[in-house]
Amino acid sequence: MLTTYTVPKHYPTAGNYTMAVNGPAGKRGKVIDALVYDITEAFSGTTTGAQVLVGTVADTNAFFESTASLLETVAVDGVVRLTNSLAGAPLEIGRDESVLITFVAPTGTTPTGKGLIDVIIEWY
Repeated sequence: MLTTYTVPKHYPTAGNYTMAVNGPAGKRGKVIDALVYDITEAFSGTTTGAQVLVGTVADTNAFFESTASLLETVAVDGVVRLTNSLAGAPLEIGRDESVLITFVAPTGTTPTGKGLIDVIIEWY
């Protein structure tokens, strides 16, 4: 079963945004895709770029850590498929494990960026 979790549009100046999700009871899972779309303000960071993490309270990037896709400027109306930079990906989410999806805001003098983020998890 595929489930899409959408992180709402969030201004970088508001800091990071984290949402907790739980899969179906008794199921394991894997992050199979992550996208940024419906971009209404170009992403850029003068010190660090925006990033998407999927993990747990103890390990915020246990299952997914986006590569440098959002380190460069991403244009308005663009769509970006994020790549998991973790070795051995996709990594398995344990049965009944609580999962955190985190948008890490870009930093620097004038960080920008606003768009929707979808994280798709396959539960089995």
